[in-house]
Amino acid sequence: WVRNKDNKPYIGQLSVDPAHLRRGTARALMTRALHELKILGETLVWLDTSGEDVSGARSLYNSLGFSIVKTHHRFRKPMQY
Repeated sequence: WVRNKDNKPYIGQLSVDPAHLRRGTARALMTRALHELKILGETLVWLDTSGEDVSGARSLYNSLGFSIVKTHHRFRKPMQY
């Protein structure tokens, strides 16, 4: 975790090697970070994830008590020559 521009705890870019998915690694990392933040007296932590739940990230975050506060969309347009 790091502090964001507003000096709030922020967990960013959590990823697990695909060869090691579904072994509890992400949960262990998140649990450790949340425990550390609690010891520091923090009462709120932020994180971002993609809108899709292909990897199960949103399910994990929901199970840890996180809630969605905002969604954003990314658009693309293939350029044709």
